[in-house]
Amino acid sequence: MLRAPITGNKRIWLDFSISNSPAKRVNISLFDTAYQAPTSKIFEKIKAEPGWMIGPIKGMVEKDFLLTGSREDPRSSGVIKFIDYERLVFDSSRDSNQNFFLGHHNSGLVSIEKDSAGVELLISLGACPYFDREPLGNLPSSRERVVVGVVEDLKSIYEFHGMLVAEETGLPVTGSVQVINAGVPNQDLSEAELKELNKRISNYQFEDLKPRNRLFYKIISGSGDLITFRDFISWTTSWGIIYGFIVFLIYSWQKQSKKFNRIDWAAATAR
Repeated sequence: MLRAPITGNKRIWLDFSISNSPAKRVNISLFDTAYQAPTSKIFEKIKAEPGWMIGPIKGMVEKDFLLTGSREDPRSSGVIKFIDYERLVFDSSRDSNQNFFLGHHNSGLVSIEKDSAGVELLISLGACPYFDREPLGNLPSSRERVVVGVVEDLKSIYEFHGMLVAEETGLPVTGSVQVINAGVPNQDLSEAELKELNKRISNYQFEDLKPRNRLFYKIISGSGDLITFRDFISWTTSWGIIYGFIVFLIYSWQKQSKKFNRIDWAAATAR
C-alpha cells in the first residue's frame, strides 16, 4: 500500500448548485503519487477547459453516487476505428498500480471509468463496491472504475445524501443539480491538511482488508500510528487463538517428551 498517495498539489474544485441555490464548492485531491499520468490529465483538462464539467449532473443513485462531467470517443476519428491510447484518461494496461488499490467502500471517493476518454467523475455518497467487482462474484465489473481522488471535506457533499432520486430518470426529484463552475485551487494543501488526508486514505485502504489482517499489515507498512485497540482484539480472537493453540500443542509435546525421557532414564538405572 501507499502511505501517501497524494502530494497536495493536484487539486480540483467543482461548484454545485441545487435548484438554483447558491453554489457549494467541493474540493477534490487527486492521487497523483499513485496515478501520476491519469491525475495529470484530469488536472490539466479542468485547468484548461473548466467548461468540460459545467452542466447538469449525468445521473445519481440515492445514497450511492452522483455522476458528473462528460465522456468522449477514445477513437482517433469516426472513420478510423482504432483506439487512441493517448486520449484514454486511465489506460489499464499502463496506469495500474500494484501497490495501491482503494475500493468504493466509503463516501467521498472520486473515480473514473477505466479505458475511457473525457472527464466523467463519479463521487461516491456511500458504499458502491459493484464498481470494483460483480455483485454475485469476484470478477472485475463490466464497468470497472478506479478511485483516483477523494473529497477533502466530507461535509461539502452531505446535502446530496438525503436527496430522493427518480428510478426512471436517475435524477433527483427534489430539484436539479448542476455544476456551475470548475477549476483548480490557487494553493496547495497545508502540511497539516495533507497529513490528515493521507491518514484518512490509509485508513480506507486498511478497511478493505479483513479485520484479522489489519494489525499485521499496519505493522509491516510502518503505519503504527493507525493501529487501534480493535485491531488487537480482531487479531487475538482469530490468529491469536490459532497461534496460541499451536504454542500449547508444542508445549504439551515437549512436556510429555521430557516426562517419557525421565521414565526411560529411571527404568534404565533400575536395571
